[in-house]
Amino acid sequence: MALAFLLGVLGISASWGLREAVFMSVIATLAFNYYFLPPIGTFTIADPQNWIALFAFLVTAVTASQLSARARRGARAAIERRQELSASTLSASCCFQATTPPSC
Repeated sequence: MALAFLLGVLGISASWGLREAVFMSVIATLAFNYYFLPPIGTFTIADPQNWIALFAFLVTAVTASQLSARARRGARAAIERRQELSASTLSASCCFQATTPPSC
């Protein structure tokens, strides 16, 4: 079940962002603690498994959100470069095809 919570945190961190991912990792830790770690039905933090689960959820949230943000920035930069190249190519072809002095 911990893997299911971890995948949920991973999905949220990749699609929404760091703030939401950290919030969801805390919620996943609390849910995992309450429903699956003994004594079931309590929010006991004395067991080291609880701290390991919180740490795993937080590391996953931060890492995935940072990687996702980096990928978005890279994609945005690639789109901007492609648009600039397209505009400069269009401008250059306009200048070479004109029979009168271009105003490009």
